[in-house]
Amino acid sequence: RNAIRDGVLGTQSALSKAEIKAQQQQAAKRQLLELRTSHALPLILKRYAWTYAEIQAASPSELPKNSNAGAWQELIRLFPTGDTIWVGSTYDSGKEEHQRCFRTREEWLEETAIPAQFICPSAFKNSSFSRSNENVLHRRFLVVESDVLSRDEVGAIFRWLRDEVGLELKAVVDTAGKSLHGWFTFP
Repeated sequence: RNAIRDGVLGTQSALSKAEIKAQQQQAAKRQLLELRTSHALPLILKRYAWTYAEIQAASPSELPKNSNAGAWQELIRLFPTGDTIWVGSTYDSGKEEHQRCFRTREEWLEETAIPAQFICPSAFKNSSFSRSNENVLHRRFLVVESDVLSRDEVGAIFRWLRDEVGLELKAVVDTAGKSLHGWFTFP
């Protein structure tokens, strides 16, 4: 068929009945998933409750009280030997001068402090200066956090992901009051 759209004559393809049916089935699946997830959160929060105090008690290592003294090293040690890791501030990416934020695991562990508070959960190509997808060699960790759920509530999400979904929880990072970040081995 020919159709005029935006003043241009062109060919219009009609969807087959099978394609329409497939689209309707996909829409129905999406609606069902949305309904199931809206009902799942209260159940997860109740069934998998894991308070901040319980998370701290379950920690295999005693972290220092001063977050600048050692906690970052625990995260860096999660990466395999030789990985190039980005550590920096929000905008420390994209310019050649930012190459200083990309160092190997071993180079970071030689430092006594890090230049900023963020550590990217991916490993990058050597000599990277941008956190862009094309520079990512390995997605090492899936980081889960919430600015909506309380610290006690997000613990239930971490426990559910660990116990029911089967993700390996490697670390829970306290971001100094705003939220907790669960670092899981990337599935």
